[in-house]
Amino acid sequence: MTDDPLKKLADAMSAPPAPRGKSAAAKAAMRAFDEEFSENRQGSAAAPRPTPQTPKLRSWIMTVLSPNRLRPALMGGASLAALSLGLFVVFQANDAAPPQPAPAKELSARVSPPAP
Repeated sequence: MTDDPLKKLADAMSAPPAPRGKSAAAKAAMRAFDEEFSENRQGSAAAPRPTPQTPKLRSWIMTVLSPNRLRPALMGGASLAALSLGLFVVFQANDAAPPQPAPAKELSARVSPPAP
């Protein structure tokens, strides 16, 4: 063999790991994980557990609130709101219009009778 350190490293990296080394590495990783996250709260046995009803209720809520079922109702509501707002603006514009002047009297009443 050659004394090249890169060649030795490449040979060492290409060899499959020994089973004993794999288990030691896994144990070391688990130990490090436990040390890092041991302060995390794990919960208690007395905590309420979800009942079989919970997924059904969530499924029903998600079905009712799905966009495919709400889209027509939202479009109808938006149309109704637009019509209501339009009518309100039109009637407010009519109420705010300045009063019209009184119609002029007939001209015949103002004209003097023809001379004889």
